[in-house]
Amino acid sequence: MSEYPRYSLQLAGLVAIVIMTACGQVEANLIKAKGVSFGDVSSAVASAHEGDTVLVPAGSASWTSTLTVAKGITLQGSGSDTVVLDDVPRNQSRGQQPKVGQQAGSRKRQAQPESLFIKAGPLKAQRNAGGGSGVIIRIKLTPRQSFRLTGFTFRYGSVVTAQNQHGAIGISGRCPSVRVDNCHFDQLYVTTNIFFDGWLYGVVDHCIFDIRPRGGGASVRVYHTNWGDQPSGGWGSWADPPYFGSEKFIFVEDNVINNLGPAPERGNIDGQHGGRFVIRHNTFNNCNIFYHGSDNGTAAPFYNRGTRAVEIYNNAFISSGQRVPAGQDRSGPLIWHDNTYTGNYGGGMMLASYRQSEYETKGFFGGDGTSPWDYNATEPDGTHVDGHSPYTYATGTHTGGNDSTTITVTGTPWKTNQWAGYTATNTNPRSRYYHGFNWIASNTSNTLILNDAAVNPPHGKFDAGDTFAIHKVLIIIDQPGRGKGDLIVGNPSGSTNLNGTNWPKWPNQVIEPCYSWNNTLNGQNLDFKYNEANKLLKENVDFYNNTPMPGYKPYIYPHPLTVASGNP
Repeated sequence: MSEYPRYSLQLAGLVAIVIMTACGQVEANLIKAKGVSFGDVSSAVASAHEGDTVLVPAGSASWTSTLTVAKGITLQGSGSDTVVLDDVPRNQSRGQQPKVGQQAGSRKRQAQPESLFIKAGPLKAQRNAGGGSGVIIRIKLTPRQSFRLTGFTFRYGSVVTAQNQHGAIGISGRCPSVRVDNCHFDQLYVTTNIFFDGWLYGVVDHCIFDIRPRGGGASVRVYHTNWGDQPSGGWGSWADPPYFGSEKFIFVEDNVINNLGPAPERGNIDGQHGGRFVIRHNTFNNCNIFYHGSDNGTAAPFYNRGTRAVEIYNNAFISSGQRVPAGQDRSGPLIWHDNTYTGNYGGGMMLASYRQSEYETKGFFGGDGTSPWDYNATEPDGTHVDGHSPYTYATGTHTGGNDSTTITVTGTPWKTNQWAGYTATNTNPRSRYYHGFNWIASNTSNTLILNDAAVNPPHGKFDAGDTFAIHKVLIIIDQPGRGKGDLIVGNPSGSTNLNGTNWPKWPNQVIEPCYSWNNTLNGQNLDFKYNEANKLLKENVDFYNNTPMPGYKPYIYPHPLTVASGNP
């Protein structure tokens, strides 16, 4: 089972310390800041020791610098009367904004083996959430610490440029006890309000997020970049079981998220880099849940893996404006149950894999049936044999018009829908659409009709004279319903794992199905939404509708950290 090194304190022990502190059994000091100004608060934090509480009085102040906290303390305001105005300068050249894709058409549980992780060693090459510009508070934590941020209002100031992904509140490190509660995030110009990055467990509770129409972003973003002490990209998280029903997540519970604009992903809970989170007992107004998959790859050595494992249950989603999707799972297993959707929602959580229609020049390339990271058909009968190269089923030349999402050939070489679910890739190196591809929705005797859903170039299109090749992908790395795979150590583009396996290769991911039950839209049953035409996901194998997950039991509610530390 994945765990911190033996010298670290587990969640139960940390909760016990918090309780003893509240009862006066562990000596802790109350440090009172003179005011809300950055100077007053930073001075109080500097004088605090582990376990202390820094109390910030009522008042309002503009902050033009980032407060950095590297101590296990409680930073406590007096509630809505303690207001920090965000005037921290932005530097748009730093950081990377995750792309936001389109919001449209996307076995029984196996035993969870023990983690493969080495149980020692420092956290290496950490990206540091909040490492870029525009961060209001940057928190860096270690396994022995417990941290709480509570009772503040963070409000927009004179800076009207959204910062990059680092978060208004950036929390990084390795720590099993983090809480952010009873805060109001009031229309900040940010891409993320609270950003977790590293190997963290904890809870965000009883907060209000008011997301501005322009310049507003996610309420919470979760990256488990360094899970298992792995260097970057979330590779460690994907080599471990999901641990559904345990404390090994960031919990988002009992919050109210208000999207004040028309884009439904504003205010959502987002993830990538192996992120694991549980979303429960919240109210979402005019927004949904939309998180990233392994389709934002960057250059070697550390490609970005997608969101690893998610639970969404007992939430209320209300849409009073335009029609919006319920959300989207772009990677990994999703447990989605007992949610109530009211108003104008367009179907259930979509299961989608963007790499089935997008080629990337970096990272995992496209899921067109040739990427070594995917499980591809290698034989004429459409099956896979380890060690064999991807099989090319047909080639040809497009004789139709330019900028086309259909491919036309001479003669009548094909049977109707013979290639439905396969992929067609542009193989003309002189074409503006070279490497562009998409899955084949249907075909006639001489025409391939492609799905036209690529977000980023090169698109799966063809000009007259462009050549093509047909392949078939069977499983895409990190697709919905796939989970634990081989542990990859170091540079995945040229290194070996603990068993000496060369990379890149298919990492032997096991099936971890998505489950849906007791979700309703305006009183009617709501199921997963998926596209049968692409033939990638199979019902009752990769996902189950109206089926509770066998053996699953939700984690303790309310979260033990909320009970131990209470409310201000």
